Amino acid sequence: MINGGPHWYDERTPLFLDLEFDGHPRDPTTARIVRAVASYKGVYSTFTGDPVALQRLASFVASECDLDGPGFLVAHNAKVELGWLKYLGLELRRLVVYDTMLGEWVLRAGLPASEGAISLDGMATRRSAGVKDEWITMLFGSFKASDLPEEPLKDHCLLDVALTESSYYKQKQELKAKELLPIQYSRSMLTPMLADMEFEHLLLDKALVDFEYQKARAKREELAQKLYTLTGGINMNSPKQKAAYVYDKLGFQCTVRTDSGARSTSEDALASLTPETPEQEEFFSLYSEYVEVNTLLTKNLEYFWGLCDENNCRMDVVLRQGTTTTHRLSSNGVPFKHSMWKDAKSAQGQNIPRTLKKLFTSPPGYKIGEVDGSALEFRVGVSMSGDPVGLREIVELYDIHSATAEVYKCSRQDAKPRTFKPMYGGTGGSPKDKEYSKFFRKKYAVLNAMQERWVMEALANKKLRSPFGLVYNFPNISVDRKGYVNNKRDVYNFPIQGGATGEIIPIAMAYIWHNAPPEIRLVLQVHDSVVGYVKDGCESVWEDLCIRAMTIDCREFLKRVYGYDLGEVELGIGSKLSDHWGQGEERSFQTTPSGVVHEIVKVDGKKQKVPYSSGGK
Repeated sequence: MINGGPHWYDERTPLFLDLEFDGHPRDPTTARIVRAVASYKGVYSTFTGDPVALQRLASFVASECDLDGPGFLVAHNAKVELGWLKYLGLELRRLVVYDTMLGEWVLRAGLPASEGAISLDGMATRRSAGVKDEWITMLFGSFKASDLPEEPLKDHCLLDVALTESSYYKQKQELKAKELLPIQYSRSMLTPMLADMEFEHLLLDKALVDFEYQKARAKREELAQKLYTLTGGINMNSPKQKAAYVYDKLGFQCTVRTDSGARSTSEDALASLTPETPEQEEFFSLYSEYVEVNTLLTKNLEYFWGLCDENNCRMDVVLRQGTTTTHRLSSNGVPFKHSMWKDAKSAQGQNIPRTLKKLFTSPPGYKIGEVDGSALEFRVGVSMSGDPVGLREIVELYDIHSATAEVYKCSRQDAKPRTFKPMYGGTGGSPKDKEYSKFFRKKYAVLNAMQERWVMEALANKKLRSPFGLVYNFPNISVDRKGYVNNKRDVYNFPIQGGATGEIIPIAMAYIWHNAPPEIRLVLQVHDSVVGYVKDGCESVWEDLCIRAMTIDCREFLKRVYGYDLGEVELGIGSKLSDHWGQGEERSFQTTPSGVVHEIVKVDGKKQKVPYSSGGK
């Protein structure tokens, strides 16, 4: 689909599909398709779950929805159907797809659930397409598909197809009327890739996982004991006791309360407090370290350790669309089914800490490759605004993170989250944070002025159209008597973050996926980076693919499909290849708008551009 466009949806014939199944196609012990219904050119076809019927279905879809075929596949939450089609042997790269769930997401992201539900029920009800049978729906909530009587199952499947079909035509017209069909096209373009990626596994190094798990448990116990001694024996798991210590004993002013009116001791509430006395600083230093270690355990290491015990050191990931307002992808590790680890929280694939990436290893004969967009969100903001200072700094290889590190007297890595905080509307924090925020906004005055115009547009219209064309809804945005805009940070943030991690990175990833040889397999996308397994000997192929996709192909796609020109902004990437994720020496590249690629090297401590030749060093 990367070479097509939204015009296909008018030139081709839709094939509507719904499957009823047990289990997941990734798990052959539970996988089973029980019933399928397809609608094509006004003819409904039903398929039972026997192998002959399913192969007829697979051949039918493959012949009609191929890149060179006459039709395209339409389904609600199409990634599910696509996973089963892969299970039946279809090459997902060849399919043209339209997902009605994603269409609702494009139209309604940010609206309250009563207006923005993107389920099949919500879509069909909103579009007066019909309603699902409550009795059959109840049965599906209590039984496996294979345990249901044949007729109710068939009727359920037929109705889902009918609701999808009748909603599709109304949805497509609304998308066209609001000039959002290109966005819908790109979202649906990604779906086959994500379905394919879910068949891959992230592999864990058991020895490293065990070492980090035991170290973190010991550290948490040590810190808990120190906190117990420091606070005079209060229970840190008791919000009431913790509130009494923080606000009464230490003397902090409470600025955040719970819904019941109690003084909040949530992580966000405590993070908003600024220690001033030695006693306050001692507590918060110790408490912050405790929270950090405890978070590593409860959100990551307990889950990883359980995977090594139960799932043969494999982490299966579910990649989701339709869940974020900025339109970036989200992901979660598959929860445990049984054993002592069933209560361990599943780790978010998007938020695995940098310090724990090394726990993931590659299959024998492969390396893990990771490429990320260099300061991509800043580059997108500069492109949208045409900020002359930002444009000059990008061309001249100005290291904005190192500059921030000098201000804060910290490492470049620790400076990264601080660098762009002002770009996302952050104004609070320490006196130094506030000073830096004013400096950033003054320095990039054109960028800041654009964001302030966005705020005015959002206040006036309760929505904002990003320069890339996506509409963000802000139904509750308002300004108080003191001039405070309650959604200002979101308005500042959404178009830029969405443009970088919701558009450029997924589009680039689709180019990599479509053009990669079998020796290269994508496994994960994390914010502004793409992760894949690269067979030994294919390192230069991977590097060339990534450079082109993330700096040249995505630029061309945005211009061709969206009508958006990134202008004079040069795009760059950083690339690492190693036996373990995130390890190894990083190589950096930057590409001009005309497509000239340079490698970024350091000479006498200064960054310089040198010509890049494919596969060269």
